[in-house]
Amino acid sequence: MKASTEVTRTAIAAWLEREEAELGAQLTQPLALWCASHTPTAEALREHTHALLQRTIEHLHGDENPSPSSPAVEVLIGALAPRYPTARHVYVSWTEDQILVSDAAQRIPSQADLHPIVITIVACYIAAAAVNALLNYPFSPAKRTVRISVRDLLGMDPTWARDKIALGEAVLAGAGAVGNGFLTGLRCFAVQGRLYIADPKVVKDSILPRCLWFDLSDIEEPKAEVLVRKAAPTFRDLTLIPWKGTVSELRVTLPGSKIERLIVGVDSRRARRRLQSELPREVYDASTTGIAEVVLHFNTSQDTNACMACIYKEELGELQHETHVAEALGISVDAVRREFVTHSDAVAIVKHHPDLEVGALIGRAFDSLFRERCATGKLPSDADRQVLPPLPFVSVLAGAWLALETMRRIAGEAPAERFNYWRLSPWHSPNPVLRQMRPKDPVCECCSNEAVREAIGILWG
Repeated sequence: MKASTEVTRTAIAAWLEREEAELGAQLTQPLALWCASHTPTAEALREHTHALLQRTIEHLHGDENPSPSSPAVEVLIGALAPRYPTARHVYVSWTEDQILVSDAAQRIPSQADLHPIVITIVACYIAAAAVNALLNYPFSPAKRTVRISVRDLLGMDPTWARDKIALGEAVLAGAGAVGNGFLTGLRCFAVQGRLYIADPKVVKDSILPRCLWFDLSDIEEPKAEVLVRKAAPTFRDLTLIPWKGTVSELRVTLPGSKIERLIVGVDSRRARRRLQSELPREVYDASTTGIAEVVLHFNTSQDTNACMACIYKEELGELQHETHVAEALGISVDAVRREFVTHSDAVAIVKHHPDLEVGALIGRAFDSLFRERCATGKLPSDADRQVLPPLPFVSVLAGAWLALETMRRIAGEAPAERFNYWRLSPWHSPNPVLRQMRPKDPVCECCSNEAVREAIGILWG
């Protein structure tokens, strides 16, 4: 996908503060992806990695493609010898206990079968390592082996991950990149229940690289409906229900007008605070910080620790960003804080951006529109780095790890050390030491509000 390569180049150039032309030349170099034959795990790792890289770089070769004369990078999954000694190499090897992604070959037979969720998550790290090698290791620390512990993912007794898991009745807020990644990870489990997918927006071509379930035929179709139509056949005992609207609008239609389990994959901090004000019993949340990190957060109505509004509290950087979005789009800050574009907003935006159309803007999220303009270089500014769209494997990593932690917590397979907050990077080994138990913010607009606490008591006891 040429368009996805342009987005990748813009995002990485902004993050590394390097020239797009230089990165563009590197990202258009050929990359070869091979896997050991007749090994189910190797073939699955290759399939998932290929899907991610296909939406990230331009020249991707593999077993079903003609081999390039001299690829810049070879990704070797399983016990394989390089075909092109002059290329930079990414070796992937594993045992039943750990997976290694490295620039050096490992003497590991790589015959063990891995759980599908492990494969899905590991593929994100392989894709990141491949892009890192293609860019000649610009991310520090360079060439460090990524180690992924199966025990850290699935716990001491991984058998729970193959049992049936009762999700009950839950709501997924957002059918975009993280929402797509969440369902990609969720299909790895035998999950039962009903999952409402709420999103008021339609599919735009700018989000296609990050949304594995969407393609060109889905443009201008409601995101929630497309995601349900595409994903529902992959679930046996989970019913997916689309809702073309906001979570607040959906909540009033649910039994008791309340949300048991809320799974969050929306874009903005303000949107997350609004979702916490819907007073769900349980919250499972994942977000991305550009191309650099994934953030996970969890809370329940009975917690004495941080809620989602504590984690994403209003801060100076957010206010400055909203002001910047307003100025760049030619609208008021108050309009940006409403989250979605109205007809009058669209008219004002088109005056500043005549290449856009009023009808195509109505109902879009301001942040999504702003990210899109940044990604195509139409809003040049040093402040835009924080809102550049994440790369495909970053969004999928966020959604897949959210699915894993959601299932793990519902199944009662708690991690060795409780946590409600964790930052991960696709560029480095996941580090359990960084898991935190974030305390409640004493001035939180939600959980520290006496009226809100009373309402929570009425709703959930």
